[in-house]
Amino acid sequence: MSLANKNTFFASGSGAATYHIGQGKVYGFIASTTNAAAQTFVLYDSALTTGSVLLSFTVPADDYAVVFFPEDKPVVFNEGLTIDPTNCDVLLFLST
Repeated sequence: MSLANKNTFFASGSGAATYHIGQGKVYGFIASTTNAAAQTFVLYDSALTTGSVLLSFTVPADDYAVVFFPEDKPVVFNEGLTIDPTNCDVLLFLST
């Protein structure tokens, strides 16, 4: 997968962050936690954390994950993209 022409967005901590209002695609992410327990972050198709859940991913305790989706099968959002990182550091690769 080529990361050319992809944007990045970094979210960290326990508060939700809205990246974009409108349509776009998520092509992958790198997520980590130094927490002693596994942590789950959530992506929402919304400008708020009350929208449709696009993705929920659990990062193992004190570990990291690198996930890329096939270029022809990204995670698509229509209303906007909000992330609740829940004690994770998450770097998203996306286009808007």
